[in-house]
Amino acid sequence: MMHFGRNPCLPTLTGFKSNWPRARWWLRFSFLLPMSIGVSAPYGLAQTSPVLPGAMPADPAQRVTQAAQLLRGGQWELAEAILRGVLSQDRANAPATELLGVIRAHQGNSGEAETLFRESIRLDSSFASAHANLAHLLVIVGRPDEALEEYSLAVQADPKDKIAIGGFVELVERQTEADRKNGNNENALGRLLYARKTLPHEARLAFDFGGLAMEMGLNLEGDSALKEAYELEPGNTEYLYAYARAEFTRKQTPSAEQLMRQYLKRMPTDATAHFTLGRILQTMGQGVEARAEFERSIELEPQQTESFYQLGEIDLEQGNLVAATSRFEKVVASNSRHEGAFTGLGIVAYRQKQYQEAVESLKTAIGLSADDSLAHYYYGLTLKRLGQQEEATKELEFAERLIEAAKSSKLAHREIQSLPVQVPDGSVPGSPKN
Repeated sequence: MMHFGRNPCLPTLTGFKSNWPRARWWLRFSFLLPMSIGVSAPYGLAQTSPVLPGAMPADPAQRVTQAAQLLRGGQWELAEAILRGVLSQDRANAPATELLGVIRAHQGNSGEAETLFRESIRLDSSFASAHANLAHLLVIVGRPDEALEEYSLAVQADPKDKIAIGGFVELVERQTEADRKNGNNENALGRLLYARKTLPHEARLAFDFGGLAMEMGLNLEGDSALKEAYELEPGNTEYLYAYARAEFTRKQTPSAEQLMRQYLKRMPTDATAHFTLGRILQTMGQGVEARAEFERSIELEPQQTESFYQLGEIDLEQGNLVAATSRFEKVVASNSRHEGAFTGLGIVAYRQKQYQEAVESLKTAIGLSADDSLAHYYYGLTLKRLGQQEEATKELEFAERLIEAAKSSKLAHREIQSLPVQVPDGSVPGSPKN
């Protein structure tokens, strides 16, 4: 989840529009029929019709096509008989071998199905559907790394095979999600790097990679990938929103504002987007416009806290301490662990010369977030007002160190080439082994 400054994203709304990357595992484990076997009509367009043994065509390719029609109609035994007849005359018939593998897979005989798929590939290594069906089988039997390699070979054999592409992308996302749940983001990133080399123009992979890169602090690379995803599919509002957020994270505020406004034209009731636009405008010093966006966000999602918090920040900046106090108190009433609101209450109390109240609020904020430099700074100022010079000096110096550390962190750019780390055999984690 991304954070802006010292305030977390909306507690009741998502930060990015989804947890990146989101698994979309839709495969139903129903095996594919090859799209073509050297005949003009693809199996997907063939019409299923009853077939009599005497009506079998003499040409082997036409007989295999007829068997595929029968499989689509559920006439498994007759289809197998036809295929066995073809193979009895030509054991090197790759399409017939593959279709027999499909029958075995549906019968639950995964071992023989795998043997038949591999034999079909041996007979014709460029047969995309055989690679895809083998990959599909390998997913079912729990060998995802091998499946990923087979999907990759299927895509290489036929770059326009939407089923193979879909299977490849879905498997990558499933494995990436598993890596992330195990806390292995570097492995997940390596897997996505491998996938993007296989499908460099696949928008979903660019989106997944960009989102993960942003979460890992690789903002330049993440922003570039999210831009690519949006440009590949400009009608996708999820990609547009993510790209706008990435631009804001990289402090490209004019671009972020334009993109977020474009998004809101399509999705005008998205409370999170109004909040984000408010943050963008707030960063640009447009307090009046920012206030309007935060208020609109609250209208759409009254139970949230973050827009109230930002309105309190605007009131504090404008010197409206009574209004700021009301906003911050509303936030902590809903979220007792909101360190930003406690810091705000401490600052208000300090400015009102209510130093003991300031101490209590600022100590709470520091307890919730020890690296909140603003809370330490005002805590030091408050202790100084209370005559605790030694403790005040320590707090002010610590606040200064936090500020310098934050500056250094921003300057320390992590190159994408250094991630993911290399494993002992020299391969990239997450990529299939050859």
